[in-house]
Amino acid sequence: MNREEAIAIIDALAAGCSPFTGEVLEGHPILNDRNVIRALQTALVSLSGSVQPGAVQKSQSDAGGSSSVELTKADVSAAIDVLKAANLTTSYSALTRFFLGSRRFLDTPVSDSPLFGCLKARYKYNSLKPVVLQVLKDNPELRPTTAVNKSSQEGKPWDSVTYFTETKFCKLSAKALDQLKGKIGELGIQKPTETLAENVQQARLSHPRAYEPWSEKETEYLAKALFYTNDLKVLSSCFQRTASSLSSMGKKLIYDGKATINPGTEA
Repeated sequence: MNREEAIAIIDALAAGCSPFTGEVLEGHPILNDRNVIRALQTALVSLSGSVQPGAVQKSQSDAGGSSSVELTKADVSAAIDVLKAANLTTSYSALTRFFLGSRRFLDTPVSDSPLFGCLKARYKYNSLKPVVLQVLKDNPELRPTTAVNKSSQEGKPWDSVTYFTETKFCKLSAKALDQLKGKIGELGIQKPTETLAENVQQARLSHPRAYEPWSEKETEYLAKALFYTNDLKVLSSCFQRTASSLSSMGKKLIYDGKATINPGTEA
């Protein structure tokens, strides 16, 4: 494992996410412990290279300039507020990309902030991230959060659906499974893998449709499939998504009455 891989893993953990799938690690309170988060931030700073504490400054020499720029606590705090308002993760990597004007934020309210992309002309990602990390280390109250994690624990009554924890069954024939896989394959990919974050690209090695937006047609296919099986492993092989993603969407479809479940029906 090289340094960049180690940094990516620690960053994901600091944000409360799996470093390999990008999924929110619900039910892991240790990752929300202030001391654990601070320790992870310290490790990130050490791995990324040290910068001077306090008001962090960076020479523009690698950008062709001679003056210095400053990233303040107020800037980072404001950026965190912007990301939180958009229900986005406020990990150090997300903050770094925010200040660099990453295209992943272009179609979100985040891009309307005057701070969005404000350091694009002066920094590259690898030179800005230790600066952001140092500000976070010096100001532990600016702890990274995973906004998605908060929303996942609120307002989701369909989490009470027990369909996927009941005895597994599958009434889909081999031919039916092949047909379903073919239909899913015909949907294509809306978000090219190369445009996604590193951890998402990693997830797509095992699940090619991971983090792909759910289309109306795909949810229709899932709703029909749930009539014949509750086996997430089978569904994952067909839909090329993680079991947790399928479970979440499946529970919602069942709760909303959009999927009929009938274990006794043969395909």
